[in-house]
Amino acid sequence: MTGVTTLVRHRYSRTLFPIDSAAEPSVCSARIGDLTNELVNWFNAVDATYRADLRELNEPNFARFDAKLEQRLAELRSDIAERVAELESRLTWRMFAFWAPTALAVIGTGAGVVSLLLRR
Repeated sequence: MTGVTTLVRHRYSRTLFPIDSAAEPSVCSARIGDLTNELVNWFNAVDATYRADLRELNEPNFARFDAKLEQRLAELRSDIAERVAELESRLTWRMFAFWAPTALAVIGTGAGVVSLLLRR
């Protein structure tokens, strides 16, 4: 049985693959396996190239992002420090405003008790 031999070129490959229509299935499957392996290798090479390109593009962007993040964190820390100082100042004033009259009332009560005890 005589078959027709055709040359097939895959669009991503420079190699021509002869395919004989009368060849045994194992020979055809071996040739298709070679084509598949070459295609997988090509995809892996393209993937590695794109990863390298993406890494080169992302490194400067990450550096800028990191610098902005550090700047914003520094601003946030200073803002929090200001607010804590302000809160501490208000709390100190409120504590004084509460304890001063209380202390005066305790002193007045003590003076009243002493005056009552001295009358007898």
